[in-house]
Amino acid sequence: MEVLQQHFFDLSLNYNLRNPKSKRPTIVYAVFRISGKQYKINIGAKVYPNQWDSRLQMPIIHNISNLDVDNNRIVLAQINQTRLAFDNVRSYICNNPHELEYPKRCLEIIKQNFNLKPYTMKNRDSITQWLMGYIEANKRGNTLVKELQNVNFLRRFFKEHSQYQDDFTQISFEMINDAFRYMEQMKQPNGKQYAVSTIREAQKKLKAALKVAAGREFRKFNWQATEIDEVQITKNLIPKPERGAKNAPLTADEVAKLREYECSGSSKVARDLFLIQCYTGQRKSDLMQLLDSKNIDWSKGIITVNKQTKGKCAAYIPIKDTLLVNLIKNYEGQLQRLPVKYNDNLRKVAKNAGLTRVVEYTEQRGKIVEAHKGHIHELIHNHLGRHTFISRMAEAGARKDEIKSITGHTCDSTVDDIYTHIDQLKAAQKGAEHQRGLYDTKGNDTVSFPQQAASNNGVVDSGILDTVVDLKIKCRDLQREKQELASIIARQEYEDAIEEIAWLPPIEEDFVIHPIG
Repeated sequence: MEVLQQHFFDLSLNYNLRNPKSKRPTIVYAVFRISGKQYKINIGAKVYPNQWDSRLQMPIIHNISNLDVDNNRIVLAQINQTRLAFDNVRSYICNNPHELEYPKRCLEIIKQNFNLKPYTMKNRDSITQWLMGYIEANKRGNTLVKELQNVNFLRRFFKEHSQYQDDFTQISFEMINDAFRYMEQMKQPNGKQYAVSTIREAQKKLKAALKVAAGREFRKFNWQATEIDEVQITKNLIPKPERGAKNAPLTADEVAKLREYECSGSSKVARDLFLIQCYTGQRKSDLMQLLDSKNIDWSKGIITVNKQTKGKCAAYIPIKDTLLVNLIKNYEGQLQRLPVKYNDNLRKVAKNAGLTRVVEYTEQRGKIVEAHKGHIHELIHNHLGRHTFISRMAEAGARKDEIKSITGHTCDSTVDDIYTHIDQLKAAQKGAEHQRGLYDTKGNDTVSFPQQAASNNGVVDSGILDTVVDLKIKCRDLQREKQELASIIARQEYEDAIEEIAWLPPIEEDFVIHPIG
């Protein structure tokens, strides 16, 4: 074949990524050079930058997950389609070189020959989307709200850590471990870090949900292989005996102050519902069932909550106390929804009613542990009614099974911890009886204290007098407090104070102490 004329022209094709440093899928562009000018066409495909071979101008299809292989093969097919179309255009221009005088006309010819169908990557399995659907389908009430918050924690993690993808195919031990460590540093809108209990609960729930996801056939990760089960939950650094200090139950005197305080409107509703919780041991979420007429049997004096909101267990609440009967009758069938700002109104009432007892407690937020003090009216909240009921019942001598039948607990550490604490105090009190005279070689059953020497003029030192007065005032206050249900700690304080006074000189009779019966 004889060549009639030879033409040289600038017409080439390469492929570039829109964002080659991204950690997420990015668009693949076909870049054409026509007579010294460049034009880009989106070929309708995306690829992960770390799965793109820039030298060969093609996606990698080896040593990656099965889903990525499927996606990258489709991208490669799209690239091959554009290359074939480009070869056809180049042949046409070779036969029609005058078209090169109009680069934009060449570009239109290329586009017409491409005839590309828009393509998006195969829909990947979003971890957060699956969790949202799973929670909404299986959770209700306050549990639903809390677990959706847990998913938002994970969303925030993905948003701030672009090296990880919200994708089941990319899930790993490192991803979940970094997410859990991130939760330890997260802050609330008010600037405070989240309480360790909130963090731990979120981590436990997320691990449990992910394990469910791994068991579904269409999920693309292996629970054992990823070793997510080995990711450590944030450790509670507060010693176990100190953890419940912030939730100190109310005393009988404090409950009486709340009961006697005159209030109205939303404050009265909050106060009354809290008193009902103190008398029944029920959660706030179960109050509507508790006050539902169909659950109340006045003839038998019992309220039956067939299925509690949280534990899904039944609770059987006796209504023998006159004050409780009156409260139940006032609200029976009247509670259509739980009150708004329940805790805010309750704290206001507690403050006005004079609940000023100072509570010392240790608090952990994130991984920071700090000691705090606060008045009980600042710390009071609806769930404290349940703790108060259990504590008062335990001190009154009720058995564990009796309390669990009323509160609906099946195997709850709260009840066991309270009983363990009370049993230990009783054992210590009993042991104190054997301690007297333990090392007395003379056989006396009491310990002798050295007599205080008087001053030269026969007058007792003023420092001694101050000590006596302080101790006797302390005894008087403790004695008054003992008009409420027995508190072993206060009783021990009282007896210790009496022993200290025994060896001190007597003073004014205004502070005569009478033993507690």
